[in-house]
Amino acid sequence: MNTFDFTTNYTTVEEEIHNIQILSSGAEEESSYQTQTLSVPDENSVDYIVIKVQHEDFQVYTPTWELPVLEKPMLSWVTDVTSSQVTVVNENKSMGIVPFIKPYLKQGKYTVVLFSDTPLITKKTVQEMLEFTMRRNLSVCKGTRSYIFLTEYIRQTDEIYSPQVYYFEEEDFMIASNFKQLSLITETLKNRILHFHMHHGVYIQDPSTTYIGPNVQIGKGSIVSGNVTLQGTVEIGQNTTIAQSYIKDAKVGSHNNITRAQLENCVVGDANKLEGCIIGQGTIMGDEITVKAQSVIEHCHVQNKVQIGYACLLKNGYFAECFIDNGVKVVSLNKLNKVRVMPGAKVLSGATLVAPVVVGEQAIVSPCACVTKNVSAQNQQEN
Repeated sequence: MNTFDFTTNYTTVEEEIHNIQILSSGAEEESSYQTQTLSVPDENSVDYIVIKVQHEDFQVYTPTWELPVLEKPMLSWVTDVTSSQVTVVNENKSMGIVPFIKPYLKQGKYTVVLFSDTPLITKKTVQEMLEFTMRRNLSVCKGTRSYIFLTEYIRQTDEIYSPQVYYFEEEDFMIASNFKQLSLITETLKNRILHFHMHHGVYIQDPSTTYIGPNVQIGKGSIVSGNVTLQGTVEIGQNTTIAQSYIKDAKVGSHNNITRAQLENCVVGDANKLEGCIIGQGTIMGDEITVKAQSVIEHCHVQNKVQIGYACLLKNGYFAECFIDNGVKVVSLNKLNKVRVMPGAKVLSGATLVAPVVVGEQAIVSPCACVTKNVSAQNQQEN
């Protein structure tokens, strides 16, 4: 099995999604993906305060900042744009912003105040606000749903009165105050992720039926057709085609063709053809493997150049450069008892392999045979 390198072949959403800004209509801003060098202060000179806001209009017992937005709590989308110098506090509606934040001030030259109900906020917008504050030499920069303070100024004042509001990327400050707003925000985030991958060389044929989570990485030249869900931590190499499939917490190499398949908690190598099958937990697959429809593979190690037919049930097995015909089943009571099918072996249709048997090199298991003992090329197993 080749070791495929994911470190350079895919694009990374988690680190960059907060740097991009895509309008909810799908229109891309001219500067959204350009690398910009902003005259922002050193990270250690900026402190962050994120205020957790509870909105009663949600009518839920769960704190609203814990509501899930694309696989992450709403609060995480906000704290992810900050540095390690972040303090998270509960809102106190009875206090003004200055006396409220004073106990949480640290040593940074600037203090950025954000709110948990703005999960669309991006690092790029925060950087632009900091640069604007520095350039204008402001002591207070109030955004639509944010503040930047010169920390020393706030230490010496009791309150700010009618500060001027400055406008930046207003979509970033859309407030999730109810489920209708949260739905609009979620749709915007979905579009940002899809546009991110398309900008980095991934062809998404039907965005309306495609879901790609924030922790998904896809290599250039890959094609994602309609009715595809990529959820959890997923890594996909270059030039892979995925159609009508569900993939969760899996690593997939390059040049694969995956159609109507379900992959979960598994590793798949390069140049494989998976059609209508389930590749389940604990499975590691090599290269140039074919798996036909209705087959289920779990807790298996499938080496290179293995052919697996229709409606096979393979659990707790090792398969190396062999042929597994239609309807083959592996019976194993636990993960320690594995079936091993060695290079050149053929297990013909309807056969059952009972762990821990070994089908040796070049051995042939006849159709519908029930194998309970080791099989070698000199001792073929017949029905």
